[in-house]
Amino acid sequence: VVKEIPFNKMMIPAFIVMESILLGYFLIAALIFMEKEEGTIKALFVAPAKITEYLFSKVILMVILGIISCLILTLLTIGYTVNYIWLMIYLIFGSVAAALLGLILASFFDNISQASVWIIAVSVLFSLPFLSYFYPSFAPNLVRVIPTYYLLFTAKEIIFPTGNSGIVWTGMMGLVIFNIIGFILTVKLYRKYLLLE
Repeated sequence: VVKEIPFNKMMIPAFIVMESILLGYFLIAALIFMEKEEGTIKALFVAPAKITEYLFSKVILMVILGIISCLILTLLTIGYTVNYIWLMIYLIFGSVAAALLGLILASFFDNISQASVWIIAVSVLFSLPFLSYFYPSFAPNLVRVIPTYYLLFTAKEIIFPTGNSGIVWTGMMGLVIFNIIGFILTVKLYRKYLLLE
């Protein structure tokens, strides 16, 4: 018998997705726009650094921030009963995915004003699965294809395991596939951006 999870603890996976993972999407986009305005990216032309190293540095920063916020939140609220190995693997893959998404979005615009409509639109789209998370009876196919749906339910299964390891594997594999495709696309987009500059 699966124990009912108190509402306050049900908020923890949602906070992990919102704060530890998706915050990287906003932060990295803002960081890229700042660096575009300051000409930091253009400096890559004359510096020995490679575009992949530049992108890795941004992604790693978001992963570290995500891990710190997740550990503080989870340790203070749930303690040591969570499988932290799986949680960290999930968090790394999720943070990389959110960071790549922010990088991809930022590559199409010169400043945050131009991108603001798209940032808000993607945020609204990503918030729809939270309805399914708190009201499981609301789970249309349209919501199930949104990545945050799997992020939420994967986090929930890791923190409050019910024996449904399939959702964890599905979520992890989806993140791995997205991260591989996303990184290749991000490198191509930023190389094209530098060539245009």
